[in-house]
Amino acid sequence: MAEQAEEAPDLKEVFAYFGRTAYMANVLEVALAQTLLQVEFMTNLRATVLKNQGKDFDRAKYENEFDEYYEKQSARRWASSSKGSRIFPT
Repeated sequence: MAEQAEEAPDLKEVFAYFGRTAYMANVLEVALAQTLLQVEFMTNLRATVLKNQGKDFDRAKYENEFDEYYEKQSARRWASSSKGSRIFPT
């Protein structure tokens, strides 16, 4: 591989652009997933707070519930993405 990079400097540049593109796609995917999860969670929380008129709101409980919700949704997202990778032969 090192020999190829020395022979073809453009190849090194192609790999660099591909790596950056893959990284940025991953950053975008994670940010979008986090935003959608938070919006979904906050919509349910808002409905509950409005229903109770803000009584019995505990920030520590909210943070724990969000962390649990986020972990559950992240696990589901990773499980579904690993199913998609099974189409490739091993």
